Amino acid sequence: MLKREFNLLYKERYGFLFVAPALLFFALFYLYPILDAIKVSFYKYTYYSSGWAGIGNYQSLLQDDVFLRSVKNTLLIVIMFVPATLIISFILSIFISLFRTRLQSVFKAVFYIPAVTSIVSITFMWQYLLNYDFGLLNFLLGLFDIDKVNFLSYDRAIVTTTVVVLTISLGGPIVILSAALGGIPVSYYEAAELDGASFWRKHIRITLPMMKPTILFVAVTSTIGAFQLFAIILLFTAGGPNYATTTILLLLYQEAFVNGDYGRANAMAVILSIIIVIIAWLQFKFLRTDIEY
Repeated sequence: MLKREFNLLYKERYGFLFVAPALLFFALFYLYPILDAIKVSFYKYTYYSSGWAGIGNYQSLLQDDVFLRSVKNTLLIVIMFVPATLIISFILSIFISLFRTRLQSVFKAVFYIPAVTSIVSITFMWQYLLNYDFGLLNFLLGLFDIDKVNFLSYDRAIVTTTVVVLTISLGGPIVILSAALGGIPVSYYEAAELDGASFWRKHIRITLPMMKPTILFVAVTSTIGAFQLFAIILLFTAGGPNYATTTILLLLYQEAFVNGDYGRANAMAVILSIIIVIIAWLQFKFLRTDIEY
């Protein structure tokens, strides 16, 4: 049995040679940094010194109110962002499919433009729109004698930030879901129409189940993207006011590159990775399907 396995490996040796560069790249730039980050998380590691800390970094983080607040903020963003992304992109992809092919391409391009636009430009635009004193939205509210709204107050900042992130993140999911929608056989919808199914009933009974694998992919990638939000939050609110929009990744950046405590920063990275893996596992568990098309 063992001899047969060695013979098989020998026969496939050229295949291993072809994948060796990719495996080497993965080992050097992904696997090694991950393992090194886990190692450093157990050290008191600063600019000037390093020493074994055991689980001290993790203990201090779990007792740190700011870190716990960042975990709460990150989870709130994920809870608001991911379902909104799935629902809105799913509905928009259905409406886009109603147009001719050329118009579909135009709509997809329009929705995808924010994804390839500079984050700095988009952030400054939203800051202007939402400014309390001279923002365009408050100006429009004033035209209807409605009091100004502080969109970035302590109570509203997390919701406002999530909405801003949502507006620039729908392009990818819409393109992916539209492609999956185009792969569903038209005969299914024709059969449903013969049975008298309404427009939304067809999409609930046919489109939604058939697109489950793609929806799972969008859900997982959107979740990872929400956990990794950094640049737009740093530019938009810098984590304020009073840590109202501070996320784990933003706090990790401050701990590593402002405070110089790489041990705590790597411990945050490990905790963040564990949270992402758990949530992704739950998504696979509840959204997985055997349907392929």
